[in-house]
Amino acid sequence: MKNKKPTKSSCILTFVISLVMFAAGVFLFVNDYPYVVFGKTVNLNEVIEKGEPYPEHSYVTYTPYMPIGAYATITDKIEGIIPIGKAEVHAIITEDNKLISAQIKSKKTISAMENAAEAVYEGTGYNPVTLTGYLGSNDYKIGGYLEEMYNEFGLQDMGVEPTRFSIDTSKTRLQCFIIELFGVGMGILCFVFGIKQWKGLKEAAVPKAEQ
Repeated sequence: MKNKKPTKSSCILTFVISLVMFAAGVFLFVNDYPYVVFGKTVNLNEVIEKGEPYPEHSYVTYTPYMPIGAYATITDKIEGIIPIGKAEVHAIITEDNKLISAQIKSKKTISAMENAAEAVYEGTGYNPVTLTGYLGSNDYKIGGYLEEMYNEFGLQDMGVEPTRFSIDTSKTRLQCFIIELFGVGMGILCFVFGIKQWKGLKEAAVPKAEQ
């Protein structure tokens, strides 16, 4: 099978792809570097205590006020594409009486959250669990499962307000760095490949110019 000869349009497309991937990697790093490099997060407990808006699209640290158990299991994916295992989604009632979620992959943390939820139902004390991750939102499907739990537990009668907020604890500093490095690296590789394509195009055009 013969290799396809590069064309001007294919070279331009390669350069555009390289630019997009490189820019995406740099943008993510610039946006995430306080967390990736220094491990800085927003203390969600303090935010709630002060009555401030939830810092969506930020990395947070949160010690759940009232864990009430898992309500879904999902396939955890990097950027919604690359599967990296299963994760449980747990429901939490916050200090300001809102219902939020936490996506958890660590078996140790899952066990601690289950023990905490059991202690809540039994009315006994439990060891605090600290969650660190990206504060985003549930997708439509997971949100539907949470609504079912909300109705089943009669949380509306308790004055609990349902929300789509979800702490994704699978987004660790290392994972974020790998994703960003991958974007920058692939951008550079695509650019180098584009240069080779362009040189090949120029070389192919030389004989025609000489005729």
